[in-house]
Amino acid sequence: MYSNMMRLIACAFLLFLITVTWTAEQALCSSPENSKTAEQYFLEADGFLKNGQLDKAKAAFDAASQKKPDLAGKAHFAMGTAYARAKQMDKAVAEYEKAAELEPNVMMVHLNLANAYLAAGKIENGVETFKKIAEMEPKAAWPQYNLANVYINLQRYPEAVAAYKKALEIDPNEPIDVHFNLGFAYQQMRAPDLALAEYQKAIDKNPKHYMAYYNMGLTYELKKDNDQAVAAYYNALKIKPDYAEAFANIGLIHYRRDEYPLATRNLQKAMDIKPNLPEALFGMALVFDKQENYEKAWEYTQKAIANGSVVAQQFIDDLKKKLDEKTNAKGK
Repeated sequence: MYSNMMRLIACAFLLFLITVTWTAEQALCSSPENSKTAEQYFLEADGFLKNGQLDKAKAAFDAASQKKPDLAGKAHFAMGTAYARAKQMDKAVAEYEKAAELEPNVMMVHLNLANAYLAAGKIENGVETFKKIAEMEPKAAWPQYNLANVYINLQRYPEAVAAYKKALEIDPNEPIDVHFNLGFAYQQMRAPDLALAEYQKAIDKNPKHYMAYYNMGLTYELKKDNDQAVAAYYNALKIKPDYAEAFANIGLIHYRRDEYPLATRNLQKAMDIKPNLPEALFGMALVFDKQENYEKAWEYTQKAIANGSVVAQQFIDDLKKKLDEKTNAKGK
């Protein structure tokens, strides 16, 4: 369930590659009248980029930069963006690094470089670049938000909390999901009361924040408060009636209470919405195991494994043993 949340949160985070570029026209306007040859190269490079001819564009940009060195930063930035769009991240990083050296005060260069580092798997470089951006804009909250979101994705939750708090100090008028993300960070840090407080703030700002209600349910489960967890899941379902994961979690709580009919009912609702939901499939396996229907338990265990559920080997071995014993008893 956490991996699903991570994917959902990852969708909410603002870690997309900025594609704003300095246009050829902007570069040319800054060129003096006597730089006609560099101007022509730059226009030619821009045309190559539009046609996806990256090698030719780079050659033309290099020629323009040789004729007019003050165009080099813009040329490297343009090539970095082109390589990033083409998913050639190592080349994008190399170009953005050169652009950052030549244009150290241009924010978008550093921002694209930071995102390119992350996309290329150079995590620490990305983090350090986001820190540099925050230092460049000490009175702006958004660099801290970006840095915090990076930490969330890296599962570095204490650092994420610190960055979010710094952002809130700078600008209390935070985006809605800052409190949700803070709640998630506290939840992962096993600080349930702090997490619940942040989720409630997210709901106060957006009463239809079903994910906040869902995560409140998860957090109440951490506190072993199953009644409050079920209530939170039902609040999520009032807003999003097809929230399969909420039904599955309610079913699993009923299973732990030995309330097997209620467990089956909710797990089945989850599977009606998402037939291959791993936690619902394995939940059904657990229920059938308790009801000594080992054939069905085995069937749902295999379905759960096939759909990504990690099942303890001890459970599998024990279930096999019980299934064999039941088969042998019938043979007698």
